[in-house]
Amino acid sequence: MIIDRPTGSFDGADDASELASLTATWGDLWADAEPAGDALRRAYPDRWLRFHTLPDGARPAADEDDRAEVRRRQQEVLSYLLRGEPSAGLVAIAEDWGAPDGAAGWSAAALPARRAWRRGLPPDPTTGDTVGYFWADTAVRRDRADLLLELAATGDAHVVIAMPHLAWLLAPYDGGIDVFLIDPQRRESLRAYGARWLSPRPDGL
Repeated sequence: MIIDRPTGSFDGADDASELASLTATWGDLWADAEPAGDALRRAYPDRWLRFHTLPDGARPAADEDDRAEVRRRQQEVLSYLLRGEPSAGLVAIAEDWGAPDGAAGWSAAALPARRAWRRGLPPDPTTGDTVGYFWADTAVRRDRADLLLELAATGDAHVVIAMPHLAWLLAPYDGGIDVFLIDPQRRESLRAYGARWLSPRPDGL
């Protein structure tokens, strides 16, 4: 079953100010998607960039050299996004599913200070999605964010990392990094910075 916590709720907005603020900001900026890379990509393709973490989109990492390259690219993208940002904590959102889906609690374990944040919307039958359970930690340090990136790269966590303002979202996966930016100028700047890691495919995948 889903790991539960004494704070937060999957069934509605929480009274804790940090979670209430997260709920309000998400609703203002990203209301058309759940906090997950695939859902965000479908809802906001115009805000999306994908960077491969190994040449030619290879996955998984085959050896320590590959793992070092994955870490390097992940950390470069996150560092670029953090340029000019205050040193306050990051937000991390982890997604789990119910026990019948075989993934209960695996992402939650990556966020020791997690709070139950929200239950996902009923799934769209055309996408094959299931109902997600989203945990949040609104005071994540950079070393924890780096660990979350590594766990995502090995398929051991589904996470979204952001600043509290949610103007950008970083959704790593076991093959790359999806980044969503509201500001088109900053998006194009990041596209140019990471051009060598972009997919050559017309659809960007």
